[in-house]
Amino acid sequence: MRIDVLTLFPEIIESYASTSILGIAREKKLFELISHNFRDFSSDKHKCVDDVIYGGGAGMLLKCQPIFDCLDSIYNQIDKSSSTLIVTSPSGQKFDQKLAKELSQKQNLIFVCGRYEGLDQRIVDQADLNISIGDYVLTGGELAALTIIDASVRLIPGVLGDAQSLEQESFSEIDILALMEKYQVSKKELQEFLDRTGLKTKEDLKNVKFIEYPQYTRPAEFRGIRIPSVLESGDHKKIFLWRLEQSIKSNALI
Repeated sequence: MRIDVLTLFPEIIESYASTSILGIAREKKLFELISHNFRDFSSDKHKCVDDVIYGGGAGMLLKCQPIFDCLDSIYNQIDKSSSTLIVTSPSGQKFDQKLAKELSQKQNLIFVCGRYEGLDQRIVDQADLNISIGDYVLTGGELAALTIIDASVRLIPGVLGDAQSLEQESFSEIDILALMEKYQVSKKELQEFLDRTGLKTKEDLKNVKFIEYPQYTRPAEFRGIRIPSVLESGDHKKIFLWRLEQSIKSNALI
């Protein structure tokens, strides 16, 4: 995968993408990331990239010319038909794990990071996706772009190293009923589980959004606080049911 980011602050993108898991994956060439300062493409003698808003209004908008020319430069290097152009804004499609999975399978992702009062609408209209990471406003699109990049890149095979890390993490698509069968949960155990969690039938488990359960490491007791005894039982079925119960309780809080 190749990722291009158009930004006025490439150092923000480079700093994060060169650190920790993303940095290691980038060194291993599991993905390629290139940041572009679109100010370099401004035809204005002062390298201006923004202008006043037609019809009046506070602040300044990012102009078409530098961004369009920067995009043209990128499209000269890649197959445009294989690319996905993304802008971010509070009015966009809500970002979630499902969309992160879809983006992780793309060949080329291109992000345009807004600043000031945002982007000229003609830039937005070029985008394949307009994505929101939440109902709030940031000072720039870099953090939003990095959030999407981080969540998507970590799903590329080999990035996390251990594939099991993805199997039971929050918001993953998990077949809970299949896991029930795997652990040979009896009808009695299932009914007791449903009673504890307030679910009516096992079919309700299909609608449960998996939220990661509490996890602990050694020592088993620290400052008088002990881990749940079930985790020391060695009974994988009981541990599975406890973790699933904790996940369902977390669902009730979101």
